[in-house]
Amino acid sequence: MFKISMFKISLKGLVAHKLRFLASAIAVVLGVAFMTGTGLLTDTVSASFNDLYGDVYKDTDAVVRSTSTMTVDQQKDRAPIDASLLSQAARAKGVQSAEGVVDGYARIVGHNGKALENPNQGAPTLGGNWMTTKALNPWVLTAGHAPQSPADVVIDKTSATKGKLAVGDHTTVLTASGTHNVTVTGIAKFGTSDSPGGATYALFTTSEAQHIVGEPGQFDSIAVTAQPGVSQEAVRDAVRFGLPSSDEAITGADAVADSKADVKEGLSFFNTFMFSFAVVALFVGSFIIYNTFSIVVAQRSREMALLRAIGARRRQVLGSVVIEAAIVGLVASMVGIFAGIGVAVGLSAVLDAFGFGLPSGSLVIGTGKVITGMVMGLVVTVLAALIPALRASRVAPIAALRDAAVDKTGSSRMRLALGTLAGLGGAGALAWGVSGESVPLTGLGGLLVLIGALVLGPTFAGSASRLLGSKVSGGVAIGLGALLIAASVTWVAASFGMTSVLGAIAGITVGGLMFHSGRAAFGMTGVLARSNASRNPKRTSATASALTIGVAIVVFFTVFAASVQGSLNKLVDESFHGDLTVGTDAQMAGGLPDSVRADIEKIPGVQAATGSRMGSVAINGEPTAISGFDAKEAFAMFDFGVSAGKVSDLDANSIAVLRKTADDKGWKVGTTVPVRFLDTGEKNLRLAVIYDSGSIPGEYLLDRTAFQQNLVQSTDSSIYIQLKDGVKVRDARSAVERLVAAYPTVDVMDNTQIKKALGAKFDVMLSLIYVMLTLSILIALMGIANTLSLSVFERTREIGLLRAIGMASTQVRGALRWESAIISMFGTVIGLVVGVGFAWSMQKAMAEESFNKLVVPGNKLGTIVVIAAVAGIIAAIVPARKASRLNVLPAVSSD
Repeated sequence: MFKISMFKISLKGLVAHKLRFLASAIAVVLGVAFMTGTGLLTDTVSASFNDLYGDVYKDTDAVVRSTSTMTVDQQKDRAPIDASLLSQAARAKGVQSAEGVVDGYARIVGHNGKALENPNQGAPTLGGNWMTTKALNPWVLTAGHAPQSPADVVIDKTSATKGKLAVGDHTTVLTASGTHNVTVTGIAKFGTSDSPGGATYALFTTSEAQHIVGEPGQFDSIAVTAQPGVSQEAVRDAVRFGLPSSDEAITGADAVADSKADVKEGLSFFNTFMFSFAVVALFVGSFIIYNTFSIVVAQRSREMALLRAIGARRRQVLGSVVIEAAIVGLVASMVGIFAGIGVAVGLSAVLDAFGFGLPSGSLVIGTGKVITGMVMGLVVTVLAALIPALRASRVAPIAALRDAAVDKTGSSRMRLALGTLAGLGGAGALAWGVSGESVPLTGLGGLLVLIGALVLGPTFAGSASRLLGSKVSGGVAIGLGALLIAASVTWVAASFGMTSVLGAIAGITVGGLMFHSGRAAFGMTGVLARSNASRNPKRTSATASALTIGVAIVVFFTVFAASVQGSLNKLVDESFHGDLTVGTDAQMAGGLPDSVRADIEKIPGVQAATGSRMGSVAINGEPTAISGFDAKEAFAMFDFGVSAGKVSDLDANSIAVLRKTADDKGWKVGTTVPVRFLDTGEKNLRLAVIYDSGSIPGEYLLDRTAFQQNLVQSTDSSIYIQLKDGVKVRDARSAVERLVAAYPTVDVMDNTQIKKALGAKFDVMLSLIYVMLTLSILIALMGIANTLSLSVFERTREIGLLRAIGMASTQVRGALRWESAIISMFGTVIGLVVGVGFAWSMQKAMAEESFNKLVVPGNKLGTIVVIAAVAGIIAAIVPARKASRLNVLPAVSSD
């Protein structure tokens, strides 16, 4: 009976204090929404690709393919098969029809002359053959006719729409063999979809597809349909008979299952990437939940003491708080599930805006992700509230009746021990990781240091708050505010556009907030703000912890990206002796045929041109990437650093290896290195050269002759050019640009532009990370606002007394805003130190990989600090207004 009463008390407590729990509920809603949204998005992407392959093999009963595969960086390649197997498969017992399949890289050029999509950042850009067997062809023509001559192409409807192409239009298709002028003879849908999972498709006649997409005399696979009444297993066994040992026949069902497994593996990084941000958001939210329940429990200690006095046991008081947390978590999680649908749509739009095009398809709402979101939201809420609940249950009735807000804020020995242990353990792991160049160990050390800083926060939060809230900090805020106002006024005076006016208004507003809040550091308001922030260090630290995590991650990525950019710039300056680079955005998918490099070498004024290409091999049974260069030119144009062997010895039967890799494997010049190629099988290559720098060539390098003999479909992804003495770069560049004008994916860059292009890639990724982390930082700022609101409630009598003795409402608002700025700066400074320290450690751990320069971008970090301070001031606007409007007499009599 008493248990039911406790449940009713929990419900009444929630209703009576619903506004206090609102921020916690919102934090759970946002965290669950982000987790559910990312889950739904990844499920939708996976389902789109699964549907793609399911449709491809829908009416296929058997597939003939090679058993030789290679998977590098989650990209799986399979060797082609001989085209002569097609007639053999067609004659097998029970076969209705058989047709060869060609599939590979192809990129359609739109009406404006620009290539559609980018296979490195989104859905694939594919080419293949138009299947003449209706049962095997998943494509349905919506306009025009099938390709009939070598210059004919059928394209998917999405490409036709985006590229503004119609039947009869002339355009260009880029493949690994070069550029091809074609006529659009047909536009097709993939079943009922405008394109297969967001991919672009160019379909040619089979012979032409073999010639320009694949290889003459080869197919990627052979698709087979069975006669009526013949099972997939029976036709598979019939087709299998007589196949070479290097090939196999599988059922259509097995082909679908294999394709789906490949999709799952290929998307694993994307799924992990998205899920990690959801975990960060929910983890940050847990600090708000913890802080809210800590304050509410402290404020309700007299109520709980009365319950204890009339007979309630500790576990019942504990249970009542847990029930409140469970209800908050359950309701908020349910709302978060629905909000997650909007998050999934929004994230898809954000990724698309940054160039990471995702497959199209209806949003998949799986019960697994819904249940996971519900459980995670509920569990995180209950766990975050458990410590405050335990604290509440242990309050003695007499002690609580004497003080309505019992909150022991001193630093305990346990906290000091655990924080020190985590910090020292993290420092040790960082040192070990840096000395041993172990990235995982360095990452673990950074995490432990962050945990140690969070645990030890209350031990120095008081003194740090007094320092951060000093008059010096106020003066800095006033100076920055005045500077921002002046800059905004100057900007709007020089520009009269609407955008500049709106920007100036925002700048003046923010500058005014900083200026006015900085003034609060002086006089009684500053004393009160410093006192309020420092007298409860545990609360201050807990409130700032969420912001610490967000800022630490943002700062780490900012410094890390700047350091990578600085290292690459240093590499270009010190290692590259050339003058121009011809680069494509397709990388391993497709690039420039050999003729382009040969034609560039013929340009007057060009001293040498060397192409670089990438491929996949297995060395000692381990799949890995391998680069190909014109060895003589490359080692002269780049400072790879030859530590053993002679570059002149590199030929079709030899290999060059990075020194660190050779040392790890115990290899020396003359060692036989077993290499397996998809196209030519196992080869024993002699180790001819050991080089020092792997930043450009990677761990393994082949001369062009060896690369072309063993990786048939290889093309140059970049061509590096060295000019003769006295030749002007701009003159040679004009000649090169004219030569490669037929390749829309190509850019001709000098060394300065190369640096900018390398930096642009990191800027896109960094911007995406910032967008993904914005939610967690917003949750953290919302937690500051929530804490201040609850603090105002807790200090109602104190504020009333201050107002009664003459404190103005503006002074109350100033004190609250400055207190919020102190808390924000406390979290920001810790995050700044941890983030920079972690980035420095990671740079040292990766020094052998040419990540050899630490760059701390002071302007960007300064901006982060200013934004955090301003955001803290903004977060205090509502609580400060509430405090300044308290009625003095009721506030003084409040208990």
